[in-house]
Amino acid sequence: MAGKTESARWREWSQPLRYGAVGLVNTAIDWVGYALGIALLPQGVDAWIKGASFLAGVLSSYFFNARWTFREQFQASDRCAGRALGRFLVVSGVCLALNTATFALVFSGWQAGRWAALAAATAVTFVCGFWLNRVWTFR
Repeated sequence: MAGKTESARWREWSQPLRYGAVGLVNTAIDWVGYALGIALLPQGVDAWIKGASFLAGVLSSYFFNARWTFREQFQASDRCAGRALGRFLVVSGVCLALNTATFALVFSGWQAGRWAALAAATAVTFVCGFWLNRVWTFR
């Protein structure tokens, strides 16, 4: 990190924390959506409900990550906002597939509880999403 100011180092180091804070909001949207879905819809469609609740979190994720978490890369980039949005949607699609597959594996395959499966899917998706968004979407 030679040549970087203290402020630049802090912004870089704090980026995962900001991503995590945005992720908490998105996770709340995801989990509340899932809880409402299982309360209101018939049994046996858990994976579909999980996919829909995940997509609801994606809507707020792009907005907050582009404008707060990765703001400096996003603003400094010569890419247009449409290109970043397109890449973000690709990353979100990858994360949706990973999230839903992890949930299904833990819930149905390993016979763990719903909330354990939800936590596992969220953790795996957090790591994958941060890395892909940092190195590809907002660069």
